Amino acid sequence: MSWKNDLFYPLIGPLLKAGLRFISRRRLPQTQGNLQLKGLAATVEVLRDRWGIPHIYTGNARYAVFAQGF
Repeated sequence: MSWKNDLFYPLIGPLLKAGLRFISRRRLPQTQGNLQLKGLAATVEVLRDRWGIPHIYTGNARYAVFAQGF
């Protein structure tokens, strides 16, 4: 056995796991609530189905593309 197996991996493993969990949770998009965005003059509704796929509803194709990019 080496010092890596005895000391390094048991200490660094949990720290690395916690750091990756923190980073991954920060990058998730907002899926609930309302947002007010500059550049939109009409209402755009983005709903997610049970699989997380967004469905965009609006009366203007330009706003739909804007919401899709956002």
